[in-house]
Formats: sequence, structure tokens, C-alpha cells
Amino acid sequence: MLLNSGIYEIRNTDNRKLYIGSSKSLTTRKREHFHRLRKGIHANKHLQSSFIKNGEEAFQFKILAYCEPEILYVQEQRFLDHYKSYDRDKGFNMCKIAESLAGINIGRKCSESTKKKISAAHKGRVFSKEHKEKLSKAAIDRKHTEDSKKRMSEKAKNRQFHPKGMRGKSHSVKTKEKIAASTRARDRDLKGRLLKSK
Repeated sequence: MLLNSGIYEIRNTDNRKLYIGSSKSLTTRKREHFHRLRKGIHANKHLQSSFIKNGEEAFQFKILAYCEPEILYVQEQRFLDHYKSYDRDKGFNMCKIAESLAGINIGRKCSESTKKKISAAHKGRVFSKEHKEKLSKAAIDRKHTEDSKKRMSEKAKNRQFHPKGMRGKSHSVKTKEKIAASTRARDRDLKGRLLKSK
């Protein structure tokens, strides 16, 4: 079976700026992009503005790589990092992080097969400190839907704790120090003054 999922670019051949994206169906995604651009309703304002200015004939849709759906976001991020299409002087992407890494797929369960594919795609890849900070910010800024909040609430209610807990086990010295430091911080105000117990 031929793959129809992968990474693509939409490039303005006049100024060489490009948009990087990924899709499980490249043919469908191409049709959707150009339909919205022609209608003037594309979600990406930079791409839409350039399309209006230069005309459809200046834009080219090109498939950069075919890959399995499970690792689309890993490959998309690699192309984003390579082309830096999020830089306004180089491209039209509005975010430096691939959509799935920014939280679109968070909450979905992966099969063991999928986990192995993602792991293999990540091997050998080192994230810079700046990239890690961007991923962290994307996760912090992500807002949960009401449906998502309800699911998390139900899961918390049904969570079962082992009756024996830490019985027979002990924390390491390093862990004890972290717990103590955390407790001390909670017992003080913003100026470091000890809070009075009620």
C-alpha cells in the first residue's frame, strides 16, 4: 500500500518563502489549502496575504517526504528546524513547534508499535535548550477543553492507591532534601518570611 501521509511545503516561487506542514492525506490537504486560499479564508494570515499579493500561479505545493502517520510530527519538526519557515523573512509558519508537539495529540493513547516508531524517529536527535523551553511553554499555554477537564476529573476520582504505599521502602537522601526544600518554600511568603500557622 502506497503512503499518502508525509511532510509538504507550499512555496511562493517569487520570494522563496515557504510554509511547512504535515498530513495523513497529502492530496486532501493540498486541496483544502488552495480552496481556502482562493476563498480568502485561510487560517494562516501571512500565507493568505502573500497569496492575494502574488497570485495562485506563484505558489507551488511540493511533497518533501513520505512517512507513517505515527511519526509525522517528529519529521515535521525536523523540516521546521531545517528551513526555519517560522522566521518571517523565510516563511509563513506561525509557530516554531510542530502542531502535535504543541499539544494536539496529547491525551491520545499510543500502541506499543506506535511508541517504537516514535522512539526510533527520535533516536540520535538532541533538542537545544531553546527548543526545550519552547516545548515547555507550549505545554503550559495549552488550554484544556471542558470535555478534557471532565475526563481528567473522572480519572482522578477513580484512581486507586496501593494500600501499602511506601511501606518497606525509603526515599534516597537526595529525594528527602528535595521534599524538605519544597516544604520550607511552601511555609514562607513571597518575601521569605515564615508563615504563621492558623
